[in-house]
Amino acid sequence: MSSKQKTYMNFGEIKTIYNGILAESISTGNKKNKNLFKQYVKSLKENEALKTQFFIFNNIENKIESDKNKAIEFVKENISLMNKFSKKEISESAKKLAGELINEKHNLYVVSDDIKKLYENISFLINTEKNGKTIGDILEATHSVADYIINNKESEPIVEGLEDIVISTKELGNLMVNKFNERYNELSESERQIFKTILESTDENREELYSNSIKECLDLVNNKINSDETRGELELYQSLLALKENLLNRKYIKESFENDIIKIIELKESLK
Repeated sequence: MSSKQKTYMNFGEIKTIYNGILAESISTGNKKNKNLFKQYVKSLKENEALKTQFFIFNNIENKIESDKNKAIEFVKENISLMNKFSKKEISESAKKLAGELINEKHNLYVVSDDIKKLYENISFLINTEKNGKTIGDILEATHSVADYIINNKESEPIVEGLEDIVISTKELGNLMVNKFNERYNELSESERQIFKTILESTDENREELYSNSIKECLDLVNNKINSDETRGELELYQSLLALKENLLNRKYIKESFENDIIKIIELKESLK
């Protein structure tokens, strides 16, 4: 498909980078990256061309359909949503999103070859004028995207963001594990496996883990309160009491578990 030359970062690549930024902000507590992701969501909400592209990519990537003809129609209907925007408007809005919000320090987060090809084909269908010279390539890209859909697996639950759709919990979990391993590559394999288990366990197991971690922190705080080094140190003693009260008031919250448990684990390490 010689006419499909890549001359810009497609929306799928932009979406992948920001998903990575979200995962990094959670796994490292980086407030700057968290704000960057909020800016991304804000841009999608305020720009109809970007918002529509987001839903097209999300719709197709998570669609499951065993009938090839229905899959093709689904692709066509989604792509047609962009007909109300000019090619210039589509291109400039994506370039602005990439240029204004993505820092050169944020590398493209790795996706599978299948997803990479899917993003390229969706972008090609959105950005290519239909004429006698391009119709063959458009047909080929449409069938390629339809093939992805009929071979797709069960879609994953999604977490809050742009009208409750931003990134699947499985994708977020995988990205967080990758960022954690990247940042803490000196950890043992068993320690990495523990972190991975945190992300992939059931809600019941997560709540139990959170509760146990709080108890462990409380034990460490109580030991410090009763230690010789604390005696006579009024400021330290009061700080430890305040921390103890804070821990006693903490509750498991499903929606913020990933961020909360990381903070608790870091606190536990600092108390040792």
